[in-house]
This record gives sequence, structure tokens and C-alpha cells, in this order.
Amino acid sequence: MGRASRSKKAGKPRQDARKTNAKGDKAGDLSWSTKIQLGVGALLLGTLFLLISNMMSQPDSLARADDDAAAPAEQSATETPASSADGDGERTPPKPSQQADSRPPVRLDPPRLTFTGLEPNESVTGRTRIHNEGSEPLRVRHSSASCGCTAIDLAGTYILPGDSETLSVEYDAPEEGSRSSTVRIIFDNYREPVTLNVQGTVGP
Repeated sequence: MGRASRSKKAGKPRQDARKTNAKGDKAGDLSWSTKIQLGVGALLLGTLFLLISNMMSQPDSLARADDDAAAPAEQSATETPASSADGDGERTPPKPSQQADSRPPVRLDPPRLTFTGLEPNESVTGRTRIHNEGSEPLRVRHSSASCGCTAIDLAGTYILPGDSETLSVEYDAPEEGSRSSTVRIIFDNYREPVTLNVQGTVGP
């Protein structure tokens, strides 16, 4: 009897050791699962951080792209070509610079139109050449005639240095006697017009 009870008591420590090892294995399993969960969580947080960083940097990239695209457009808008070509391939002369002189460097040939021996109310046509004796192109802004004359309007016409342009003037004679008329030619950037005097006389 005494030996049997001893053997039973001696077997209890072995069973306790097995239980302890099982608990240790379960504790180890829990620690590994916890580590895996922490690793997955850290990976998700890193991915989320990268997404947020990319979303925050996109507006700056778009703004820079817009600025880069707008810069050439502004540069091309501010550039002014020296001359341009029309539909026929002819180049338009550059606009003349501002002049300090009040009268343009122009010479009329002839400087005056005179008609004699006209019939009453007769209409005649005369012409004069406008010579540019300056060093820059001249642009006709407007031309007008007083009563009794009709002049072809050369508005917008460029006259290059050393070149000339024809101005046609139609004169209506009075019923009798003589009458004087004037044609005024105004150029861009000049205050004083160029004046052409026209004189007509009815009869011999």
C-alpha cells in the first residue's frame, strides 16, 4: 500500500510539466500571431502614408505643370513680329516709330494741281505723287478733300523710305470763274497734315 501511493504521488510532477509545456507552446503561438498582426498593421500604415503623401503632392505638380504651360503662351503673346505676311505672301512694312517733328518728311510732285479752260460744272482728274524722303516707313491715316474735290482715300497705305504713292484727285469745276480746294493727307505719328492745293478756272 505504501509503495503504490508513492508511485502515484511521483507521477503528478510529470503531468504538471506536460501542462506547463502546453501552456508555453500556446503562449509562443500567441506571441507569433501578435507579431504577424503588428507587421501587417505596420505595412498597412506605411501604404496609407504613401497614398496620403502622393495625394498631397499632386496639386503642387499640377500647379507647376500649369505654370510651365502658361509661360510659353505668355512669352509668345508678348512677342511682336517685325513684319507679317498677308494672304498673297507680301510682307507688311513695320510701323514707324514715334516722331518728334510735327510735319512728315513728304514731298508732293507736283506740289499743286491747276486746271484751266474748263467747261462749267466739268469734272476732271489730276494726280500727284507722294514721296517719302525720310528714313522710316510712313503710314497714311486719312486723306480728305474740301468742297469741290474728291480724293481717293489712301488710309492704311504704307510708303517706304525712298518710295512714293499716287494720289488721285477729282475736281468739279464751278459754273463760272475759278475755285480753290484743298486735299489734306494725315500720317500716323505726325500732328501736321500735308496739304495739296487744287485750283480750277472755267473758260480760257
